[in-house]
Amino acid sequence: MDLQKNKIYYFEDRDEVEVILAILNNEEYNWLFFEKGYGMFYLRKGSKEDFERNAYTYLYEVIPGKFVHDFFKTRANKIINRDKLDNYNELLEFLNKYETVYHYSKITNYLFEKFGISNPKNIEDLFKIQKFYNEELIKIKKKEILNYRELDCFDIRSCILDEIQEFKKELPYNFNFKTYRFKEFSPEKLKEEFVDILNFLLCKSLKNKTAEYLIDVWNAYNSRTVYAKLEMIIKNEMDLAIKHFEYWATEAEFELANHKKIETFTVSSYLELGAIFEITKEVIYDQYWKKFLFNCKRDLKME
Repeated sequence: MDLQKNKIYYFEDRDEVEVILAILNNEEYNWLFFEKGYGMFYLRKGSKEDFERNAYTYLYEVIPGKFVHDFFKTRANKIINRDKLDNYNELLEFLNKYETVYHYSKITNYLFEKFGISNPKNIEDLFKIQKFYNEELIKIKKKEILNYRELDCFDIRSCILDEIQEFKKELPYNFNFKTYRFKEFSPEKLKEEFVDILNFLLCKSLKNKTAEYLIDVWNAYNSRTVYAKLEMIIKNEMDLAIKHFEYWATEAEFELANHKKIETFTVSSYLELGAIFEITKEVIYDQYWKKFLFNCKRDLKME
């Protein structure tokens, strides 16, 4: 039995039904499930191994359906005994996010069944997804916008610079150019903005037909096993790392004819900048997929 996060399973034994939720992350203690007993559902917490050790008669993996959706959205607060739950706030957090999870799970199944697209595991998958998104978006925008034109290289360059600027706004205060305004540093928000840059790097490479160079460099590049400690980085070093990446991602595109050299230094400077914040390739793949699903719902009108 291989339970996976962000999926819903029905476990059916003779006289009870359990809905198992694997949410938030892969950590063992974050496995939650509802058990029916004493005429009500209540929440229990355990490890994945606890669930796998139980012997059930039937196991069905299902797409989250309307019954499950309505159950969580309308009945959970009424039927769950709060006094018995140490992790009630955790449940509420999930309920607040459930509608998004519900829609994204439908989109995920649709993408896989119709287009063979699933969450990326490598740079080749990223290119496949980005190419699909670009082509589908163009089809939609041509219907919505009179005289719609596709992004050219100058547009993409401006988009990359714009995303880099958004990334800079999420840097910790001691590196942030907005010294007049303090806000709490959010690693998640910074990670999101960092991966948003990659969307347009992929677009640029597709437009210039240099994907093979970027793929080769990405696969050959070994991210650091020991990341630079953020507290040991001084502002000048951070500024230099960003400036180095900006140059190869944008300016160099118009100054050099050697595309392989451009992609080599663009990829290495991008991954090295991410390494300062412990953003590995695996983190990039996960974050890219989250944003892609969001874009499918917002831009491609998938439900």
